[in-house]
Amino acid sequence: MGGAYGSPNLSAVLKSIILMISDRALIAKYPLDEKNQAIVSHKDILAKMIEPGEGSNADFSDVLVNMAFDNVKVSKKMAKAYLKGVNKTGIESLVNSLKQIREFLKIDDSLKMSRLEWIFGIPQVLSKPNFKSRQQQYGVELIDLISDEYCQFKSGCVKGITDAFLGQLFKAKGRMDS
Repeated sequence: MGGAYGSPNLSAVLKSIILMISDRALIAKYPLDEKNQAIVSHKDILAKMIEPGEGSNADFSDVLVNMAFDNVKVSKKMAKAYLKGVNKTGIESLVNSLKQIREFLKIDDSLKMSRLEWIFGIPQVLSKPNFKSRQQQYGVELIDLISDEYCQFKSGCVKGITDAFLGQLFKAKGRMDS
């Protein structure tokens, strides 16, 4: 089990939960109540469904789309997990994340525009105070080097990641060319 220095290996439990909720007949026969839906929409279980791991052929995109339909909490958690997946450097995980993001953005409900903003980000001009003139500097005034950025793309659902997908794409421009 787990202790003060190690966590328990609950991968088998997570796998069984994921398999149970991915079975449409089972969910139709025994629908999830609010408490059970909260367990299924926990960030760790969602992360496991989004990124099942190396060598796993499991595809939970249909289940994830059904869970995110008109559900703000689950959609925000999923957008955050997708942005973290795009941050990874492995080509396979990046391709998988981009495919899942495409399915996530195809959901046609009342949250469609919010999902676009969460994933791609909202452009914002950078600013910082100039201590000599005691005024703010904006955008191009901040550029010292040609590689400096004057604009960033903020996501409304993620605090830890400074840039959303478009910001990460601009930062990686030229590095991923082959």
